[in-house]
Amino acid sequence: MNTVINFCTDALGDSIAFSPYADEYQKIYGGSVYVKTKYFKILTSENSNVYFVDPKMEMKYDKYYEIHFHFKNVPIQKLACDQLGIEYKEIIPTIKQTGIHKFNKKKKYVCIGTHSTAQLKYWNNSAGWDSVVKYLKSMGYDVYVIDKDEVFGSKEKWNTIPKKAFNETGNYPIEYRIEQLKNCSFFIGLSSGLSWLAWSLNKKVVLISGCTDEYNEFTSNCYRVINKNVCHGCLNDPSINNKDGILSGWMYCPRQKDFECSKKITFDMVKEQIDRVIREL
Repeated sequence: MNTVINFCTDALGDSIAFSPYADEYQKIYGGSVYVKTKYFKILTSENSNVYFVDPKMEMKYDKYYEIHFHFKNVPIQKLACDQLGIEYKEIIPTIKQTGIHKFNKKKKYVCIGTHSTAQLKYWNNSAGWDSVVKYLKSMGYDVYVIDKDEVFGSKEKWNTIPKKAFNETGNYPIEYRIEQLKNCSFFIGLSSGLSWLAWSLNKKVVLISGCTDEYNEFTSNCYRVINKNVCHGCLNDPSINNKDGILSGWMYCPRQKDFECSKKITFDMVKEQIDRVIREL
């Protein structure tokens, strides 16, 4: 029996999040499982009956599933489980490490990702990232920004990377980002694909997000920074039409609170989680 599971998303984070559940499906229903995904070159499985393939590949199948991202009040990984009809449990995905790119640094370093796909997902504290970089450097770490873009956003709001970090932005292959993350001490990021990628490489992740609730992303190895004393969790609110909202414009803020969910996340809140990570390392 052949089953095709089509990840109907180009988002890195969603694709990584969904990937382990092909294994879980195969363990229950057997046969060969083919997963169509944009990220077939980096997603992998130890299960010899699970294959990640190019979305353009044509094949015969007995069962076919389309896995979509939805804005719901459940963990992202549960979205895949619900659409496959299997029980949810958090599973760390497996990432292929080719070793074709090298990023070996003698000094310990931290990778950060400061950009995301909408302004509400940013850390909208104008001094936040610069303070983080300054603190990490005082603790003996080099800091590398590994976003694709040096400047990102729209005419309403352009976002730049912190000035004192090493600028590793650029359109590098994702395999190069994997090498950077594989050797870093830990990662600091947002509700974005790079956070999922770092977590999949078994890195501790300081995750700064107010627009998503704590359960939305992964929980293991996650040092979550959220301010529950202000508006938060809007992207997990089932009463809000976030799908159309996100498409309405870059500056979409569901409850029209001027991004207070992240503006009110202070450097000290982030520092507390950084200190936790360093102690545990």
